[in-house]
Order: sequence, then structure tokens, then C-alpha cells
Amino acid sequence: MSRRAATAVTLAVTLASLVRARAPRTARRGGDEGDARAAGAWTVGDAARATLASACVSLASLVGCALMAIGARADALAWLSDAAIGAMLGDALGCQLPSALEAATRARGRDGAGVAACATTCGVLAFHQLEVIVRAVKARNDGKVGTTRRRRTPSESRSRSRSRGASGRARERRAAAREIAASGWLNLFADAAHNFTDGVVIAIAFARRGATRGYAAAWTTLAHELPQELGDYGILRRSGFTDVEALWFNFLSALVAVGATALTFLVLAALDAASASASSFARRLALDVPYLVEAFCAGGFLTVAFTALREDDSGSAFARVRVFVAAVLVARRGAH
Repeated sequence: MSRRAATAVTLAVTLASLVRARAPRTARRGGDEGDARAAGAWTVGDAARATLASACVSLASLVGCALMAIGARADALAWLSDAAIGAMLGDALGCQLPSALEAATRARGRDGAGVAACATTCGVLAFHQLEVIVRAVKARNDGKVGTTRRRRTPSESRSRSRSRGASGRARERRAAAREIAASGWLNLFADAAHNFTDGVVIAIAFARRGATRGYAAAWTTLAHELPQELGDYGILRRSGFTDVEALWFNFLSALVAVGATALTFLVLAALDAASASASSFARRLALDVPYLVEAFCAGGFLTVAFTALREDDSGSAFARVRVFVAAVLVARRGAH
């Protein structure tokens, strides 16, 4: 695959995401009855389609690694990254939050909006705290490695190597590799947590808003997964992983989304069964959990999107326009 082909694939995914987001109202026939659905009124077909969509999104890690290997153009990746940030903002503010607020109001009346807002706030704070932990541990590991290297002069290093011999140098290299790889493992954990949220978002979209909006959510997730997986692959390589190891662990992390989708439908099925019993608490739980999870995921999406905007210090005004356009297109899709 040439560099032009890689760029074309990247832009095609972005355009497909935006076109999917602008699907006309007539496309709602036969699958997008999210507004008319009662809570829990999903089918086995919805679960199968959601799981398949999550599996396709998980393959984005392989596409990202391939693009990284062939050296895709930086400007194409910048376009994709900007569109992904906008799609995340538009999906959170134009699709997930309105759907969660509507379901919360239907379940709890006037108090429902406040409950959904609390869940969104929890999502924002949880993802922000995860980001703080990741940054703190990475900074601590980098400081340890840097301090160790600064304290040794070349003569001291040669003397240390001669005194310890080959076995000592081998142990030192293994210890250094483990220390450097700590940030890579932590990145995998954070990426897996994010992918888990993506899987829940896709499952909730199919279960609560129908197939059309479910596929739109999957496309949006795919659009922001591609640049994220590219960055994760680079982090793993810099942390000491080989190409094969980085590809394998990145793919395993992406598969968490598939497990999260299946687990979400299992939980929804259990809640549906519990709501059929005489327990009022079970019925209330069956109504509350879907929109609480959706609101929580919206908060997580907002945190990830604004974090990406904050880290992009070199972002131009035109880049911000791309973010805004993508957000508006996805939000318009949610409004329809």
C-alpha cells in the first residue's frame, strides 16, 4: 500500500463518518425507532449488530498500525484527528446527552435531568482523574530514568560495567526495559478503559436508539479510534515494545470494546428480567441504568475531546474550524 493509498483510506473513514452523521430522516425507517422505543425494547438482532460493529471498530488498531508502518502523511492524520475530536463533541452533546436526558425525564419526571447531569459530571471527573493518574505515573517513571542517567558519568558507567561483567549488564538492561515499559503498560490500561466505554456507548446506542443511530455511533467511535490507536502504537514502541508486541497488545486492548458490548447487553437482559418481577427496586434499576451509563459515557467523551484540544498547542484556526464543522454535522444527526 502506497502513502497516497494510506491517506485515501484515512480520509475515506473520516468522510464516511461525517456522511453517516448526516444521514437523512428517511433513513430512520426500519431501524431508528429510538424515540419511540420503550426502555429495554431491544432485540437479539440489535445485540448481534452491536457486537459486530464493535468488532469492526476494534480492527481500527490494525489499520492504525499499518498506517504508522507505511508513514501516512501528517496532514491527513491531522484532518482525521480534528474530525474525530469534533465528532466526539457532537456525539456527546448532540446525541448521547439529549437521549439520556429524555430517558431520565421519562423515568423520573422533573428530577430525571438532574440525575443524568450528575452521571455526566461523574463521567467527566472519572476520566479526568484517570488522565491525572496516567500523567503522574508517566512523569514519575520518566524522572527516575532521567535521574539515573544524569548521575552517571561515562567513566563511572565503564567502571560499573567492568565490575559487574556481562551478567550484570544483562540484568541492568532488563531492569531498564521494565522501567521504560511501565508507561506503556499504563497506556494500555487507559486505552482499555476507554475502549470499554466505547463498547458500552455502541451497545447503548443500538439498544436505546435503534440500528441507524447505533451504526452512526460506531462510525463516530471508529473516527476517533484511528488517531488514538496511532498514538498508542507509537507510545508502545517508544516504551520498549517490539512491532509484534505493540500490534498484539494494542489489538487486545481494542477487543475490550467487543467484550464491553456483549457485557452491556447481558446486563440489560438481566435488568429486563428483573423488571418483570414484583420488585419495584428492580424495575427502577432497569429504567435508570441505561440512561445513567449513556450520560456517564457522554461525560467521558467530553473529557477526552477537550483534553485532545488542550494538548494541541499548535492547532490553527482552520483546524478549529474542522473540529466545529464535524461537531455540528454529528450534532445535527443526533437532532434528527
